[in-house]
Amino acid sequence: MSFRKIVRSEEVTNVEALEILSSIGVNTEVQRSVMDYLGKFSKVASSDEARRLVNELVSRFGLVKTTAIQLVNIMPETAEELRVVLELLERREFSQEELEEMVRLMDSARK
Repeated sequence: MSFRKIVRSEEVTNVEALEILSSIGVNTEVQRSVMDYLGKFSKVASSDEARRLVNELVSRFGLVKTTAIQLVNIMPETAEELRVVLELLERREFSQEELEEMVRLMDSARK
């Protein structure tokens, strides 16, 4: 069994994780299962689009990067779904207009 050394750690979106795993090649059943999961549940078409969306959520709405990554992974479809997620992750309230703008932003990046 071959082990890889962890060089650095960084939080990434599902689509970015899929791209990383694809670039190193699939060797085990676990890797195949993870890639299958990521392929099914990635909701943004490309890692570039995911990074752009994360950066925009952070800069425009002041979200913590981890929260923005999770939003890109789950891509809430309504302001109410988004409100529930943000109440848990950010522990602060957003106006209805901010929530609707975030949903529109996510809609523009959705697969």
